[in-house]
Amino acid sequence: MLHCMKLRILDEPTQDDEWSKWVSLEGTSAELQVARTASTDIPDMFAYTMRRAEGFVLLYSITSRGCFLVVKEITKEY
Repeated sequence: MLHCMKLRILDEPTQDDEWSKWVSLEGTSAELQVARTASTDIPDMFAYTMRRAEGFVLLYSITSRGCFLVVKEITKEY
């Protein structure tokens, strides 16, 4: 099943920011929380954020092999 959702974040993020929005999908409401961890530069904060998540979305540049490899390692760990 495929669902599409648009979440606009209008302010400029700092290194570590979080946003939340209540969404309804097929009659069920849930709070969607988005945490921007910027990178793995702060391992403790990154690990904390990943451990408490029920799911995650990883964004990376398709023009950067190094960025892709970082995402690949993250998916192995979590």
